[in-house]
Amino acid sequence: MWGDYSKGLPKRLSEFLRTCAREGYSVILPATALMEISRAQNKTVADSRQAVAQAIETLRTHAISCPEVDLEKLVKDIDVLAMMKSAYSNVVIVQASLEQYHEALRRACFHLSPQLSNAKSDEMRDLVIWITAVDLAKAEGGALLVSQDVVHSGKLGDEEAAGVGLVRAKNLDDALGVLGLHSSSGGLLSDLLAPSWAEFKKQGLPVEEQPSLRTVRRAAFVQGHYGAPGVATAEISLSGCDGQEIRADVDYRAEGESSLATVTLSSITCGDGKLERLAVTIPAPRVITPSQEHQDLEALRTLIGGS
Repeated sequence: MWGDYSKGLPKRLSEFLRTCAREGYSVILPATALMEISRAQNKTVADSRQAVAQAIETLRTHAISCPEVDLEKLVKDIDVLAMMKSAYSNVVIVQASLEQYHEALRRACFHLSPQLSNAKSDEMRDLVIWITAVDLAKAEGGALLVSQDVVHSGKLGDEEAAGVGLVRAKNLDDALGVLGLHSSSGGLLSDLLAPSWAEFKKQGLPVEEQPSLRTVRRAAFVQGHYGAPGVATAEISLSGCDGQEIRADVDYRAEGESSLATVTLSSITCGDGKLERLAVTIPAPRVITPSQEHQDLEALRTLIGGS
């Protein structure tokens, strides 16, 4: 959730909330986490106001006239919760109970799981979030915790999380993969690559029969003939055999106006193993009935002399 909220919700967070809302999932934000995010935004606002004030003072020092400025109106406060709830009604804030605070305090003082026994600090806030997530999973029959923090994602919490059905993901893309969902770009890339996995499996890639993309990063698309993407590139990870995670750079290229496309994986890692490059040829999808947007793009290409 870290990011600059001064111009609205960060794009990746907004897309995650939109996808969850579409599929009927509630997104539960611990009050502890909200306060940390709000503190960061308060600092951003304070720094901006101070910068404006200093600029005005500098101008006046050099005898340059400057009108009076209401800094609070010019640089408005950022209400993260109001921003999220006004856009997505599926966002719910949960306050930790007194019992949860007591349990978090006990674990912090004695450095109990999932905190490391040799931790240099008492991770009280992180433990409050952990206890809240565990209790929520108990009450609801399962929950998904999205956090990169070592207390939340480390192995020490495996047994407790498994016992209550608490699944963990380290980022928003992983969370969508766990839910079997994709962002718009992830869904499009998943459809394009679907026919390639059986071919890659024949070449020795330890991939499941019907793997799902867990993460899609830096996705880029170039429209090709017939309305379907002609070029697609991204950094991906997907489920491999025996629970392994496969990571690779993917390059998809449709071959002109033909019905074929080449999919290339490079910088492939799977567990401790590495592969430099694999490539397969698959059928290229076509949009049988061009959309109005596609027709407009084709008209624009013709107008500017493109092909």
